[in-house]
Parts: sequence; C-alpha cells; structure tokens
Amino acid sequence: MKITPADGMPDVLILAPDAYEDERGARYEGHRVSDLSEAAGYPINFVVSNVAENKPFAWRGLHYQIMEPQGKLIRCLKGELFDICVDLRKSSPTFGQVYRYMFKPGDRNAVWIPPGFAHGFLAGPDGAVVHYDLTTYYREEWARVLNYYDPALGITLPKCPEPIKITMKDERAPLLAECDVFP
Repeated sequence: MKITPADGMPDVLILAPDAYEDERGARYEGHRVSDLSEAAGYPINFVVSNVAENKPFAWRGLHYQIMEPQGKLIRCLKGELFDICVDLRKSSPTFGQVYRYMFKPGDRNAVWIPPGFAHGFLAGPDGAVVHYDLTTYYREEWARVLNYYDPALGITLPKCPEPIKITMKDERAPLLAECDVFP
C-alpha cells in the first residue's frame, strides 16, 4: 500500500492499496492501522465503521464534531463520489482551505481525513455506497455543520442534471465565519 499526503493538504492522506487480481476478480487490503498511524505521525484507532447508501445527487455535509472530533477514513465502494473536506483547525496553516477528491467507479483508494476537519460528499448520477471508519463515536450534542455554499470556501459542486438532495440542516448551516472551529 502506498500512503501519500494530498496535494496542498498534507494532513489529509491518500491510501492506494495493492490489488491482487486473478480470474475470480480482485482482493486488496483496505488499510492497516499501524501503517496509517505511522504515515499520520500519531496513533489512530477506529471505534466504529459506517456505510452510507446514497441516492443519485445526494449531498451529505459538511459535518464535523466540535468535541471529541472524528478522524475519518473514507472509501467509495460503489458509484461515483465527489468528496470534500475543510480544515477547521485555527492554528493550522491550511485553516479554511478545501481539499477535493473524486472517487470514480472502481477507485480502490481511501482518503484519511484527520480530526478537526469538516467533511461532506455528493453522490454521482448512479448513487454511491460509502464506507467510513471513525475514530470517535457520534454525539448529537457535539455535531456541527458548515455551509458548503459559503463563498469564502469557493466550493463548486459538479454539475447535476437535477437538484441535489440535501437536508434543511445542511442547507441552512452557518458560514465559516459563524461556525465553531478548533483551536
């Protein structure tokens, strides 16, 4: 497996697994916590694994947890996915910057998003199945949302032939200047 820092966002890591293929198909190791921890420079422990089955053009995000922030290892198992994260760590040189990753069908890579980032994604035209491992449990009272419409973020979603499916909570989320951030 090759683990490399994302372009322009060195704390975000891209995991590219080695696949073993034969006449039956392919098999690959998704990640090793020890290798990911070494690449990140700190211990990473996952406590829960989630799957999101998304309809075409469904938007989820930009979500984060202000207390017990969550590190997320994201992998698109089926479909196409436009994945975004925003650094919300005030002390970081990349504070307020956005990283984008496009999972194409058959992409075996995973994206490590460290604690202190907001995260969201848009499913492609055939929907998407997303698997993510989390480093802390979800707590409703600490859940926060950042508005992806914020002009300060400069996020442009891929063109969709129909309106995106978004919750009121996500659509009415505060802008970066108004949201809770990390020290």
